[in-house]
Amino acid sequence: MAEPKRPSPADVDALLARLGAGTLTPAPTNRIDRHPGLVADFMRRVCGAEPGEYALSDETVLADLDDASGERLAGYVRDIYGIDLPQGPDQPYVWQIIDRIAAGRD
Repeated sequence: MAEPKRPSPADVDALLARLGAGTLTPAPTNRIDRHPGLVADFMRRVCGAEPGEYALSDETVLADLDDASGERLAGYVRDIYGIDLPQGPDQPYVWQIIDRIAAGRD
């Protein structure tokens, strides 16, 4: 079976305009993009996702990638990378976790 055609950004913008919504603005990625190899390693080992199977931004937290709390993935981060993460409303962004992992490797 053929994979469904994904709409182009222009198609999405046109649909949103018809629905009375504004143009979509992508979330920034400059911080998460600082360590592409480490992000790929993190996503593979912690989330079981390969490059191309996920989209991250500077606003992504663990709870966005798993359950509502991110607690299960935080356990994986602790087991794999030896980093304890706060949970709840103070949980770090994924880019902050990646920066901590990178700092520990320097």
